[in-house]
Amino acid sequence: MTAQEVVDSLTLWSLISSIVSIVIAVFAIWIGWLFYKKGSEAEIRAETALAGIRAQTETLAKISSSQIRQLTKAVTQQSPTEKALIEALSKQTGTSEEIERYINPPVSPDIQEEMVSAYILIYYYAALSNNIITYSLPHVSGEEIINTITPWIDFTNSDFMHMDQVMGKIKEDSIKNNPFAHLYNEVEETWKRLTMSLSKYKKFYPDTN
Repeated sequence: MTAQEVVDSLTLWSLISSIVSIVIAVFAIWIGWLFYKKGSEAEIRAETALAGIRAQTETLAKISSSQIRQLTKAVTQQSPTEKALIEALSKQTGTSEEIERYINPPVSPDIQEEMVSAYILIYYYAALSNNIITYSLPHVSGEEIINTITPWIDFTNSDFMHMDQVMGKIKEDSIKNNPFAHLYNEVEETWKRLTMSLSKYKKFYPDTN
């Protein structure tokens, strides 16, 4: 191997590393922003839940006090008529559903869309990274470089296969209406069939150690 070939190999590997680093950096920023936004919204929902529970507790206290007064009056007057008892016990608070609504607030459509966006981006970059590595590796020279890059074929393929299962559980409309649906379609139409494991890669390139 000539010095020029070594330089070319190092240059190619440097380019691949730069691309992957940029992709990972962009994705990390995206995930950080998403988690920050989600955390802020969760904090707001928690405060709302506490306010709701506090209000319902005060309501329950007032109702219970009213019931006790009416029951006491009926008993002390020794005329606990059916009407008085029914009136005292028929106070319907309807607080169970309201408290449950505060404790378990529905996930907002915005959060759902952001999570689907994150899944699509992970799916896309896992497929793209695998393809960049598998189709660049045959053109790389140098045993040390090859041995360093090769394990990443299985790493990226494993990530892709996992995300493929995750995407299969998401409703089709949620993907179709997502702003990043075009990236999902690109994976399905192009990159998915080209993504491969290390064992599959070795079948295409038998000389691989």
